[in-house]
Amino acid sequence: MLDAAAEVLLVEVDGGYQPRISWEATEPYQRLTPDQQVRFDALAIDFFHHRHTVQWEQQGRTTLPAVVAATDLLACGEDLGMVPDLVPRLMNEMGLLSLEIERMPKRLGAWIADPAEAPYLSVVSPSTHDTTTIRMWWEEDRALIDRYWREALREEGDPPATATPAVCEAIVRRQLASPAMLCVIPMSDLLAIDGELRRPEIATERINDPANRHNKWRYRLQLSLADLAAAGGFNERLRTMIREHAR
Repeated sequence: MLDAAAEVLLVEVDGGYQPRISWEATEPYQRLTPDQQVRFDALAIDFFHHRHTVQWEQQGRTTLPAVVAATDLLACGEDLGMVPDLVPRLMNEMGLLSLEIERMPKRLGAWIADPAEAPYLSVVSPSTHDTTTIRMWWEEDRALIDRYWREALREEGDPPATATPAVCEAIVRRQLASPAMLCVIPMSDLLAIDGELRRPEIATERINDPANRHNKWRYRLQLSLADLAAAGGFNERLRTMIREHAR
């Protein structure tokens, strides 16, 4: 029933209507003519990215300074999804690090976010606690992975059906080579570069699935800290990668 209720282009809010998020994935959107889709896209993009700029900036200038002042630590904003143009400007002005996830581009029309283009005041990562891991992502969209294999990893031929340790290492290295101030990589993605230490079942690597109420923060590291510390080959490999990229 919830799925059926979500199959709309507009939702009622405070006596008016606004576009729903991810409108392009709905069945009603698919029924629109190409011209109607273009027009609806323009309406939705204006609503989510431009129409409320003044209110958003006023709110940001009221709340964000309190976050920065609350700690001596560097603060990072989870600025993912639909990000209005004013957000990076305000965050940079206040010294807030942005979060740059390769598979979640912020630029409209971009198919991927190149870690090499991440700003210095940012944190780069191949995935987050709420996304699939590298190995899971590799099996989600074959067409995307074909393009990623050729254009991002600059490989020839067909990509492997699964994210091999070599593939995972190449993706991790892309993050480490970024000019971003910080590179934070989930443990599952780090262990994925080792064929012996990675989990046999990739579905058990995910930390959280926001769309599944039965899968909330159930991840546990499959190794004890003692076993992880004793994994000499893995640790030396990771140490070498970090040094090579001056991290």
